[in-house]
Amino acid sequence: MTIFEIIKQRVQILDVVQDYTALKKAGGYWKGRCPFHHEKTASFTVSPDKGIFYCFGCHTSGDVIAFVARAENLSGQRDAVKLLAEKFSIDLPNDGEVSTHTVQEKERYFTIHALVAQWAHMQLMQPTHKELLAYLIGRGFTQKTLKQYEVGFFPGGPIAFKALCTELKKHNFLAQDLVDCHILSQNKNLYYSPFEERILFPIKDPMGRVCGFGGRIYKKQDARPKYYNTKESDFFIKGSLLFGFDEAKKAMQAAQTVFMVEGYTDCLAMVQHGFANTVATLGTACTQNHLKLLSRHADLLYVLYDADAAGTQAILRLTQLCWQVSMELRVVRLPQGTDPASYLASGGALAKHIEEARDIFLFYIETVGSAFTTAPLGRKLEILRVLLEAIAGIQDPLKRDLVIYQASQVLGIPAAMLASELRRMQRDGGNEAKNQAEIAPQPQAGDQFSATQLEKKLTCAILHVTDILDARSIAYIIRYMPQPLADYVRTVIAMADQGVKDPFKQFYANQAPEVQQAISELICSYEPAASQSAAQALFEQWQRLQWRRIVADIKEKIAEATIHRDMVTVQNLVIEFNRLKSEMVNGV
Repeated sequence: MTIFEIIKQRVQILDVVQDYTALKKAGGYWKGRCPFHHEKTASFTVSPDKGIFYCFGCHTSGDVIAFVARAENLSGQRDAVKLLAEKFSIDLPNDGEVSTHTVQEKERYFTIHALVAQWAHMQLMQPTHKELLAYLIGRGFTQKTLKQYEVGFFPGGPIAFKALCTELKKHNFLAQDLVDCHILSQNKNLYYSPFEERILFPIKDPMGRVCGFGGRIYKKQDARPKYYNTKESDFFIKGSLLFGFDEAKKAMQAAQTVFMVEGYTDCLAMVQHGFANTVATLGTACTQNHLKLLSRHADLLYVLYDADAAGTQAILRLTQLCWQVSMELRVVRLPQGTDPASYLASGGALAKHIEEARDIFLFYIETVGSAFTTAPLGRKLEILRVLLEAIAGIQDPLKRDLVIYQASQVLGIPAAMLASELRRMQRDGGNEAKNQAEIAPQPQAGDQFSATQLEKKLTCAILHVTDILDARSIAYIIRYMPQPLADYVRTVIAMADQGVKDPFKQFYANQAPEVQQAISELICSYEPAASQSAAQALFEQWQRLQWRRIVADIKEKIAEATIHRDMVTVQNLVIEFNRLKSEMVNGV
């Protein structure tokens, strides 16, 4: 058994795909939004039974290994095999080609960060740091929450650094490895860390691997910046990561709703107060990648930023990104000068503010337009252009009209005038270039087979369950089904007859990529037959439609056998013809 077969046998494709996008059961399949392109409707389909996926939007397809290779932007499927083996703790046989430099580097990076996270959490729980633990508990955080998010403490000084190096040495890592990961820095023979004397928040990627840290000062006399994040690298990109995402994902998918806050402590406070579907940005503005990631798992995003000028400006910037994602955004406004953590700690009723949340476009209009009436003419024109550019990005015509009406009420300008100016801007290409740059055209899928839907359904039924029809029926299908469907059936049935454990998966793995794509589309387009009787009904319906062709074929064979004076064959063909004729007459 190859390493690829080992992975596909032991890793369920659903367990992997659901780390990247929310899926809902639909008959024998699971469907959701494609993680590989932006879309509003769920066109991404997974067949757990066959271990394959297909997107009817961008036409990406493959098995669990192909999915991970694409999702993680890996150089090849061997890298994907190694990554899956690590994630699911699967021992692979020695294969020198599996381990590449890139995979080894990733394994080293994530392992070191996981070990540092564990060590820092243990430091927080040590009696020597009981004052810090008391500080966190005093802020309302329970030990359960601190353990859930593996919150830790990174002590400073040579003794602490030596203890960390000693711990990692047990796992065959050296101090230089910590330096290479930017956890420690070195000045001659001295080590120091930007994380020292900071509360440490481990940050995980969508696959749940610790890939970096957020460090927060806690001493009032500490003059350093409040937060320090891991240095950006190929493994840690702040614009694509969200704190708490791995913990929030299931709750997010269940509620189809997510809350986004600005700080790590805000996220912990929200979770403790029952909002398990909460994530936080990493001290930076929300990006397009953040929204795309969230939109794969939820339909509605509540934004809870600090109730100050900086928080308002962050929301205004966020509005410019909304038109590119199929997700509704609402703004939750807290009392001035508060943040989610402090408001909840003071006993604030967050549910009331959530009920009063404003659509982000309406919030944007009210905020930006609040100074419109008193502004000079030049500033008014500037405000109008900014508002109309934001409105132009709204894809839903009804929502766009509603927002235009709201803008007219705030600005005191007739809605017809605003709509006319918006049309002029669009006609002149004010928004067209942006749309073309951000929305790549999707390839159009042609019909992969010159076959009817009935023939495709019948082929799917056999590919799903090879013994769902008897041998005589299969023989007719192989003889009269159009290509390449007949070859698919012939090959899979032959593998089943040879005792192959899962003939479809082996058949699929042996095909070229373009053939795999066609088969994935075929399999994911039709529900498998519910029973043998349902498959038999499909066959009989197809057989009736093929009757003239079958009769002509039998007559031709009878004539050929007669010429060769093969009366036994003629007799058998006549019996077969009469039996088929009887079935057709009786509607069998």
